[in-house]
Amino acid sequence: MEARVTCVYDEGSLPDTALIGAKGFSLLVDVDGKRVLFDTGLRGRYLMHNLGRLKIPLDSLDCVVVSHNHRRNVGGLSVLLSEREEPIAVYAPPGLAETKTALIGQAIPGKQAAKAELVETDGWARITDRLALSPSGESGERFLLLSTAKGPVVLVACCHDGLPAVLAAAESKAGKAPHAVIGGIHAQKTRREKTAAMAREVMEKYGGIRLVLNGCTGYDGIHGMRDVFGLDGVGDFYVGMSIAFKTSPETQL
Repeated sequence: MEARVTCVYDEGSLPDTALIGAKGFSLLVDVDGKRVLFDTGLRGRYLMHNLGRLKIPLDSLDCVVVSHNHRRNVGGLSVLLSEREEPIAVYAPPGLAETKTALIGQAIPGKQAAKAELVETDGWARITDRLALSPSGESGERFLLLSTAKGPVVLVACCHDGLPAVLAAAESKAGKAPHAVIGGIHAQKTRREKTAAMAREVMEKYGGIRLVLNGCTGYDGIHGMRDVFGLDGVGDFYVGMSIAFKTSPETQL
């Protein structure tokens, strides 16, 4: 048994492919026989293009999880809904339907409302046996927690509450230290020295945690983390890249 995480929207894409890299964030999680789309990127047409090139049919998605109501995370939702044949569950922060984006107006226009089966959660919510959605942090952002044979894996879009706080919340829920982090940590406008200081805090508590960073981590953020974890300690995660994790019946959340 395995779970697989695939990057479908990021500023970088695999070279020598037709995949598009652009501002925004979206991951696909295949686990427990379900396909979960985590965020939808900024532009719907880029999301549709990448899903098509990766041979991921829209109607194969079982649900969409929105981390928080920022354009780069929810901008593609309206187009996704319009292109699908069937309605889909959308795990939504409060007020998602009214969220404005510069590109598409409302995140869920009235004509698409019937396609989005909104699920507003308060507290931890189980998405599948091995995938859970966190409560909103102080910033309003939520993250996904994936249970694997090697330990919990944190999937985070922007980490507005800070990586140490997110890791602590994940450890409290899972009862063990996280094995890996995948996603963005919102460090693209943070001084490299400050990011390195945060990295030392993470290393002190979590040692050789696996870091696979993209999105709003930015160039200086990734290299600030590499100043502490080393070149091989922080992986990239461009559109088209995927990571598989072994699971077992004992790894349910």
